[in-house]
Amino acid sequence: MAGFPAGFNQRSNTIRLFLRLIFGVEVWERNLESRRERFDGHLGRIIGERPVPASSYLSAGAFLQDTWDLVPERLSLTFGGRYDLIRVENNEVWNP
Repeated sequence: MAGFPAGFNQRSNTIRLFLRLIFGVEVWERNLESRRERFDGHLGRIIGERPVPASSYLSAGAFLQDTWDLVPERLSLTFGGRYDLIRVENNEVWNP
């Protein structure tokens, strides 16, 4: 997993408006591979199984938030947004 927040402050002398912009991204991926063995009494042998299919999960997101101090330490306006992308893939299960 990797991610970072970053931001800056800016003051405008003409309208006395204080801005705080924050932005960031995050990305993570997870892979799953499972196996198990069980004894089949009818066949008299150990059978390998994959109870859960091999799969991968990818999540990525970006966000942006801005805060305006309209009246410093009394009134502020905050707005923002986030975009997420999620992808899940898995193999077919042959022996559940």
